[in-house]
Amino acid sequence: MNEIKINKMKEIKTNKMKDNKMIYLKSVGSYINPNTANIYPTFDNGKSDLANPISLIEDEVAMEWWDSLSKEDYETVESIHSSLI
Repeated sequence: MNEIKINKMKEIKTNKMKDNKMIYLKSVGSYINPNTANIYPTFDNGKSDLANPISLIEDEVAMEWWDSLSKEDYETVESIHSSLI
């Protein structure tokens, strides 16, 4: 995994998926693709479950998932969501 700087304040773990980098959301144990807003659960080994995407845009995310986000992760997800709708 690599680390990139976002907004010059936050270091985020990323998981390379083809040409896209996904952002790790530690508070919910998931990755989010910032280009598609698809969320991928994480296996115990830290890899993302690419076979089971959950669409943030299609409103497939449970309210409990939103409630479990840390403030920092919420701001990241909301920023991605807002940029794509």
